[in-house]
Amino acid sequence: MKRNLWKPVLLIAAVAVIVGGGLCVSADESAANDTGTNAPALTQDQLDELFAKAVLLHKFHRYDEAEAVVRQILAQKPDNRDVLQLLGEIIRARNASGLMDDQTRELKKKLDDIIVSEINVRAANVRDIVKFLQDESGRLSPDTTAVNFVWLVPADEKLPPVTMQLRKIPMSEALHYILAAARLNYRVEPHAVVIYNDAPQPAPNVKSQ
Repeated sequence: MKRNLWKPVLLIAAVAVIVGGGLCVSADESAANDTGTNAPALTQDQLDELFAKAVLLHKFHRYDEAEAVVRQILAQKPDNRDVLQLLGEIIRARNASGLMDDQTRELKKKLDDIIVSEINVRAANVRDIVKFLQDESGRLSPDTTAVNFVWLVPADEKLPPVTMQLRKIPMSEALHYILAAARLNYRVEPHAVVIYNDAPQPAPNVKSQ
């Protein structure tokens, strides 16, 4: 494909449609989702958008939906290595999530269930935003226990400032957006959310074969 699917601008534009619990589908994409025998072949732009959508669904642990989108691409590009690799990653992640211990699963659910009413920051320090989310987790969770956050990012590392406006959003998704803007990532462990550097990777391309 001709576009870098991991560019921040594309990522922020794509994740914006997930806020509120579901991916919005445009009229063009709705037509592309028609897998009937009379459906026209997907354009390169539509394949780009579908691949980006599958990557984000995978990132948000929505594995069944991600697999469905990937298989839609494979219906037209059955031998594409990048798409097949993504499918393998989705299947492995889904299998691993089934083996998740109860404590980790409980913490993930807590992050999903806590709804943050508003985040409105401009050129803010990402550590300050995470501290705000930690305080909110204690205030909003039924057990009034704040989520533990563990930073594996060096204290002296310079991180880009974050400007973002979000409303009525699950804390798990807020973390995705905020940490992505700071070029960081996180994982949920049994007793804490671990924040770490997200090393840049080459952009996969869904090229015609």
